[in-house]
Amino acid sequence: MKSLVCVSLSLAMLCFSPVAMADTISIRGDAWCPYNCEPTDAAPGYMIEVAKEVFEKAGHKVDYQTLTWARALEKVKAGEFTAAVGAAQDDAPELVYGKNALGNSSNTFAVRADDPFVYKDISSLNGKALGTINGYAYTDVIDKYIEDNKADPKKIQAAAGDDAIKTNFTKLVAKRIDLIVDDGNVLASQVALQHLEGKVKVIESPLPSVDVYIAFSPANPKSTEYVTLLDKGIDDLRASGQLAKILAKYGVKDWK
Repeated sequence: MKSLVCVSLSLAMLCFSPVAMADTISIRGDAWCPYNCEPTDAAPGYMIEVAKEVFEKAGHKVDYQTLTWARALEKVKAGEFTAAVGAAQDDAPELVYGKNALGNSSNTFAVRADDPFVYKDISSLNGKALGTINGYAYTDVIDKYIEDNKADPKKIQAAAGDDAIKTNFTKLVAKRIDLIVDDGNVLASQVALQHLEGKVKVIESPLPSVDVYIAFSPANPKSTEYVTLLDKGIDDLRASGQLAKILAKYGVKDWK
């Protein structure tokens, strides 16, 4: 009888142990450094480092892998993965967002170093071949321009795949496109990573900024729990100074 009681107590303790209650938080997105970089990099992106700090401290495991942005959104919406990294609410309004953003993204343009291009309004793109990424949202004005001209490769060339941003820079240097639109931090990071200083420049951000998040699946019943945990974790990391240390590794300033 005693042995049965012991076994029962052991099983009960196991069922309520942190290990047994741990979840795997699967995060997906295409490489968008410095927000989220390659999973195998020593510096996988500051959003991923924040997610690991928060969720692993709570006993969960973070599984971060890259996937094309369009497929990442599709699969997160369907509940195949837990969250999309680098999402904006106009990108994917169906996802579950917290109160704390994990960055502020300002879109701008990268051009060849000898190009005097200046963006004033949408007419500035006349006669230019613009490199974009399939599934991305930029701003209402840019998105409408892309939608209206997506069938014309002399105006719009949308890259896809895990290395879409690298593809765009290759095409820019080769003069197959004239400029790239993307987040300013991402463009600057790619110039450094691909050693394109002197060949490519990033102009000052002329477009409105938008908050970006790790956003969760509407099909996952635990998404509200994860959002609450992440919101509190971001507050704690900011208060302790740990967030500033993580951001400093990537040359990013706190957006709040």
